[in-house]
Order: sequence, then structure tokens, then C-alpha cells
Amino acid sequence: MPQQLFSTADIGLAAFLRLQNYPLIKIDRESSGRAFFVFEDNSQREALTFRFFNKQGTVEPVGYLDQIRSLKALINQNSSFKKSVKGGKEP
Repeated sequence: MPQQLFSTADIGLAAFLRLQNYPLIKIDRESSGRAFFVFEDNSQREALTFRFFNKQGTVEPVGYLDQIRSLKALINQNSSFKKSVKGGKEP
């Protein structure tokens, strides 16, 4: 059975899911540069997503901020890595 995946461009939701112990599999980038966070999915993720968007999800505030910073750093590392591999040119 193939692994179920969930993708979002919303960094706030991605940080929330990380704090709910969802494994981040990878970050995909569109040619426009927009980043998508790809997570393992399961049956509880949809309910957590609704809780987040309905302002019912609770997390530790400093941990949430740390996750956003970490995700931004991963986006920037991913971009720098692509530039160095492609000789300074983005696709």
C-alpha cells in the first residue's frame, strides 16, 4: 500500500502539524518558488486541519514560533541547495 501524503503551502498549518508530531517528508517547490510542505497523512490529519482553521487547535506559542522559523530555514536551505547545484540558476 503506497504511503498517504498531505501537502500544504500554508506555513502556519505546517508548523501546527509538526507540533502534532506529523513527519515532514519533504518540501516541494513550484517553478514560481512557492513552497509546499509534504507530510505523512493519516485519518486524524483532516480533523486537526479543521481545528487549526477554526481556531480551536492549541499549541505552545514558543514552540509554534520555533517551528515557523525552522520551516523558513528549510525553505531557504532548499533554495540555496538548488542554486548551487544548478550553477546559480533557478529552474
